[in-house]
Amino acid sequence: WGVAARAGARYRLRLDARRDARMADGLIVAWRAADGRELASTHLTGLTSAGKRFDVEMMPTADDVGASLVLTFEGPGTAWLDCVSLVPVETWRKHRFGLRNDLGTLVEGLRPSFVRFPGGCFVEGGDSLKDAFRWPRTLGDPASRPGHMNANWGYWSSDGLGFHEYLQWCEDLGAEPLLVVNCGMSHKESVPIDQLGEWVQEALDAIEYANGPSTSRWGRVRAENGHPASFGLKYIEIGNENGMFGGFGGSRAEYTERYRIFHEAIKARAPE
Repeated sequence: WGVAARAGARYRLRLDARRDARMADGLIVAWRAADGRELASTHLTGLTSAGKRFDVEMMPTADDVGASLVLTFEGPGTAWLDCVSLVPVETWRKHRFGLRNDLGTLVEGLRPSFVRFPGGCFVEGGDSLKDAFRWPRTLGDPASRPGHMNANWGYWSSDGLGFHEYLQWCEDLGAEPLLVVNCGMSHKESVPIDQLGEWVQEALDAIEYANGPSTSRWGRVRAENGHPASFGLKYIEIGNENGMFGGFGGSRAEYTERYRIFHEAIKARAPE
């Protein structure tokens, strides 16, 4: 579970940092093997109190799956770090911020005909709607995405694999994208029916992002993110399995009424 290194491969290090007036302006980032050997290092300078984003490449000299990333500030003081990321430059299908080559290749080997995303209870936020997957927050530079708590499995999701990346992944696989939208329900919370408009609109906007012309509001955002053409979304799942279990994420009757509202809105806007 270390920061795995592969000899000779190029990795992209990105981080945001700032410092107080007492601290020197330098930061050493070292990639160290499990036995302490230095596999790669870089010296970053120019830290300020206003903050700075660093974006450099590192190339380890040996393989080590148990390596670690060590950040050393040059002198005492207080420093702030955000979004420290170290990922391979060479990604599957060569997308910027793309999937790892090994994982992308393994899934491709399964030859999936569809991909249901972004997953079940992850969509709902587990027990609380504040942790629900809200797709507009997963667009743009991963460093600017707020992320959210993946409460059911107990870790923070950076949302680096966001709505756009899921759609791109499906296209690259030749698999039909099956988007799951939240119908205003989590395991323990439900949005009142008369307040569902925001959630319905988010589903409609997701369709526009995936399929709308580049002149539309969300189609323009998709084009700005590097995909002017439609992704060809055809299938929507309304809610996560909420109608399957009485008492799991609300009653079946409660879900049925929500399904009707979403279904009618989607068919009116996007009958295809």
